[in-house]
Amino acid sequence: MEDDMVYASTDGYPDQFGGERDKKLKSSGFRALLLDIQLLSTIEQRKYLKRHFNEWKGDNEQVDDVCVIGMRI
Repeated sequence: MEDDMVYASTDGYPDQFGGERDKKLKSSGFRALLLDIQLLSTIEQRKYLKRHFNEWKGDNEQVDDVCVIGMRI
């Protein structure tokens, strides 16, 4: 379909501990997050993902590298 988004990422984002119960976001939570933001501009998606990750992580240390690439096709 026109204006679809394709994402590639490392496992760092879903493997990060955080949130209210200090658990991993997991792949299912990450997929849901991407579905929620897919209609935003790519610039807004970047801002949202960065803000969400930092809020999710909270005071926890970052456990892995984080790379998310999105491309609108």
